[in-house]
Amino acid sequence: MGFEILALTFFAGRREALPRGEFEEAQKQAKEWHSKHPNVIFAGAGQGMGWNGVVVSLHRSYSDYAKFKAEHDKEFAEYLADTQSFLLQADPATALKPFNLSYLSEVSIQ
Repeated sequence: MGFEILALTFFAGRREALPRGEFEEAQKQAKEWHSKHPNVIFAGAGQGMGWNGVVVSLHRSYSDYAKFKAEHDKEFAEYLADTQSFLLQADPATALKPFNLSYLSEVSIQ
């Protein structure tokens, strides 16, 4: 696929610190920003391990990832309390099961 890194970037937001009514605007901004980045394959709210959201993205190199992460954190600095990433090597030669969504075609839906 040409990507070296699959990044799971977890974040903790500052919803409680936002003025009333500003959360919806922040959510709209986040949806637009992530939609403009084709390397983001998922971004959404969640819960667990002290985080309340995650961004899943693919990167051609570590420098590509670092640039993306710096841009992301700058864009959302006023909304984020913390972010941390877990980086996976996307090399099929070293993966236990290479990343590929075609596997889902084998899942039976009942």
